[in-house]
Amino acid sequence: MQAYDLFAINIACEMLRNVPAYYGGGSLSSNQELGLKIASPIGTFIGQLVFGWLADLLGRKRMYGVELCIIVVATLAQAMSGFGPGMSIIGSLIFWRIIVRRTPTLLQT
Repeated sequence: MQAYDLFAINIACEMLRNVPAYYGGGSLSSNQELGLKIASPIGTFIGQLVFGWLADLLGRKRMYGVELCIIVVATLAQAMSGFGPGMSIIGSLIFWRIIVRRTPTLLQT
């Protein structure tokens, strides 16, 4: 699942290029595409630091449940991301991809 999540964004970027102009244009800028692709490694790095420390502090078994809840909520929120007046769909996807990738650090070991 880890590799799928990291490389699935390439397919998603191709699909977002074909989104109607209603969502901000028919193509992604290079900065938007970079933001989508770099969100996962940044989230993984932050998650290894934060959740590794919390696992040492609180215990791994307790953190498994916490991480699973965060993954489920963030994945559903990422799937339901949409265009809004406060944030573009690209900004929303970047935010939720960072949150999704912050959590599976304990599940990797």
